[in-house]
Amino acid sequence: MDLESAFKEFLEVAMGAVNLDALPESHFPKHKSDYYLEDRKSIFEIKTISSDRADAFQPWLQKRVENSSEVKNGMPVVFGTVSFKRLYEGHSNKELFHRQLDSLAARTLADYVRSSKKQIHATKKALDCKDAYGFLVILNEKFQFYETWFVYRMVQMHLREVASETPHLKIDGVWYINESAKSERGVEVVFIHDSEELEELEELEDISANEILDHLALEWAKYREYIFT
Repeated sequence: MDLESAFKEFLEVAMGAVNLDALPESHFPKHKSDYYLEDRKSIFEIKTISSDRADAFQPWLQKRVENSSEVKNGMPVVFGTVSFKRLYEGHSNKELFHRQLDSLAARTLADYVRSSKKQIHATKKALDCKDAYGFLVILNEKFQFYETWFVYRMVQMHLREVASETPHLKIDGVWYINESAKSERGVEVVFIHDSEELEELEELEDISANEILDHLALEWAKYREYIFT
């Protein structure tokens, strides 16, 4: 079973979360999240990384080749038709392309945070549970470009922006599950907050956001049959 299907099954079947998509649309006049775990008062919005942003990178590269002598002159000599990936990997200034790839990937993560904060907030209002936690779950099954350290850094930066600029839309935590390099490094699972100081996080009925994520992550690891080392 693919990662997204397995995770949704885990929440709904193993943990007893309510699938909000199964509720009438009339319950949600605006946005809505994916699941609500009532006994933990937790709302979950799930985003699955479905591209390494090559689709956006190719037209950018084509435009730069046409308009920048620096880019054009640094291209490797090729014969026939080659992939654009081979072109930029053989370029004399690969750092230029790495920065652009980072920018495109960061834009995807920013979109996840931006849309999720609205969906979670709207779900709290629709379900009349304004004191519930709101979590974003990012799933990555196969795109190794989204390395854990990079996702952590980018997402935390955007979470801090949300907490500072729109505190009423704050996301209580992000759970990143990275299975893209499972055969080489194993599965990487991290929790991301806007602050490194977990003691500063607000607690709900003596249960912190991180304790909820810790519990769910342990249950998920068993459910997915991860190997502990």
